Amino acid sequence: AKQGAKMLLSASKLVMLSEAFPTFGMGYVRRREITPGELLKVGDGAERNSIVLSALTHPPEACKLRNYELSDIPAPLRARLAHWAAAAQRPKRVLVLVNPTSGHKRGAQVWAEASGLFALAGVSATTVHTQRRGHAFETVLRADLANLDGVVVVGGDGTVNEVVSGLLANRRGVPGQTASIPLGIIPAGTDGTFVKFVSHNSLLKATAVILGGKWGHDRLPMDLLSVRGIGGEERLAAC
Repeated sequence: AKQGAKMLLSASKLVMLSEAFPTFGMGYVRRREITPGELLKVGDGAERNSIVLSALTHPPEACKLRNYELSDIPAPLRARLAHWAAAAQRPKRVLVLVNPTSGHKRGAQVWAEASGLFALAGVSATTVHTQRRGHAFETVLRADLANLDGVVVVGGDGTVNEVVSGLLANRRGVPGQTASIPLGIIPAGTDGTFVKFVSHNSLLKATAVILGGKWGHDRLPMDLLSVRGIGGEERLAAC
């Protein structure tokens, strides 16, 4: 950090204070705050004993990936920062279902941008690009959910519906027990009517919620309506 900079660390917040000197006028103090869920990585800086804090700010504030380089950071403080960031308890292993044809074939491109943030945060993502209708449902139905911390959908309403149906059908071999696992949505569809109610239209905002761990702001329960036809076919709808 520049001369005069200070860093205050509490259980829930990191506050950085630094002196800024504009070209004209008096100097002022710049204040930056980061929560554990926003801090994706504590990396090496360009100079010896320097570090780079990579943070993805959460909604409702402007969501942006920011890098803060701090100098003269002793090893014990760096270790403490890394331990502090781990308190976010973000998912470690997720299954990602990408619909490459969503939103005029934008799905693959959207995930290509978001996947870099998952890697930066140290989240292992097993990615499946759907190839046909029903592929997402079949994949989630066969998935070993016990070894996953969450499922992520990159697509529109149709893909989300398949994944939710697959989660409900995946009972881990125990009759009457539906699998319960966090579901994250990164919108990539044309309209995304359902996604608008449970996620964010912005790629960065949606990703920030998923990577925020227990510090995320938008983790909500969801009610589902199940309708079964005479032939036994079941359809689901969000309530």
